[in-house]
Amino acid sequence: MPYRLRKKESMTAAVRRIVREEADKAIEDLKGVLTGQPRGVHEARKRIKKLRSLLRLVRPRLGDRAAQANAILREAARPLSTTRDAQAMVDAFDALVQWSQKPVPSVTVDAIRSRLVGRRAAAHGNDPQLPATVAASVEKLREVRAMSHDWSIRPGGFAGLSRGLTHSYRKAIDTMRRAYAGRGDEHFHDWRKQVKNHWYHVRLLRGLWTRMMTTRGTELGTLSDLLGDDHDLAVMRELLAQERFDVGIDLDAFLPIIDDRRRALRRTARTLGKRLFAESPKRLRKRFEAYWDAWHTEDTKPEEVLANAAMDAGAEDGQVVPPPGGAGDSNDADGGHQTDGGAEAAPVHPQIRVLPHLAIKTSAGRA
Repeated sequence: MPYRLRKKESMTAAVRRIVREEADKAIEDLKGVLTGQPRGVHEARKRIKKLRSLLRLVRPRLGDRAAQANAILREAARPLSTTRDAQAMVDAFDALVQWSQKPVPSVTVDAIRSRLVGRRAAAHGNDPQLPATVAASVEKLREVRAMSHDWSIRPGGFAGLSRGLTHSYRKAIDTMRRAYAGRGDEHFHDWRKQVKNHWYHVRLLRGLWTRMMTTRGTELGTLSDLLGDDHDLAVMRELLAQERFDVGIDLDAFLPIIDDRRRALRRTARTLGKRLFAESPKRLRKRFEAYWDAWHTEDTKPEEVLANAAMDAGAEDGQVVPPPGGAGDSNDADGGHQTDGGAEAAPVHPQIRVLPHLAIKTSAGRA
């Protein structure tokens, strides 16, 4: 099943099901790593992040049990980050070179990329500790899966998640303000983590209003990518500043390009963030609660209501309006920016289409 809540399912049953499904998929992804499928690390890390976001959504109702499970999942993910980080540096470098209009000597570009590729090769090499690392992460995932069997979310319904939803949304607003007040790298990284939390929560609640929530999820995914690119470039800059290169490698000509790109990313992120987090936490909670109530009392999907209204209006004007359908109306499709089946979907859009005058390409496929 997709990563989402279902209408005819109690909150307790939904949480148990999602934990079971995502943990099982993460375990299979990790087992694949041992058979020559390194991408399984990336997929497993994504699933662990989804599980942790689910726990944050219901933590006010689960209390210490959610905190304990979250800590176990954090430890399961920690040793898996090295491989992803090394690959991210190469991807970020390639995107940066493609984006830049400033001339940089090819010998400098080649030397920097060679150094980053070397780090990636070392991270992807034959690590004698890999089987033990994978086994430890798998065991922690199984532990959380078993723990979930005894969880109970009370009260159920929207009340079971409203406090977690509002808390995470408020933290996203607060971290955004701190990021642009101090501009410290750690504040932007904190903001990205809260954006991703809210993005996962929107994906869980996609059934409330499929098209509207999918659109919001898509833009949150784009914002997360913008901030993720900024973070990767921050790590790259710090790494390169500590490296020693041969004479003739003009690192001073390259570092300003990183700074220019990051300023552009942060400007675009701010414009999109101000729209996505324009509502107060209280107003967002009330709006989502109204959607929840409508979702649980309606006989017809909101997409069908809107389509029927459009068809009626078109008929009055003598126009032929196509009926609803397609992937956007599927009740089983997962919402927002990437698939849950293991393979990455192509980005819904590689640029921010709601802001064409500020369009800036982002890196796809980030965990």
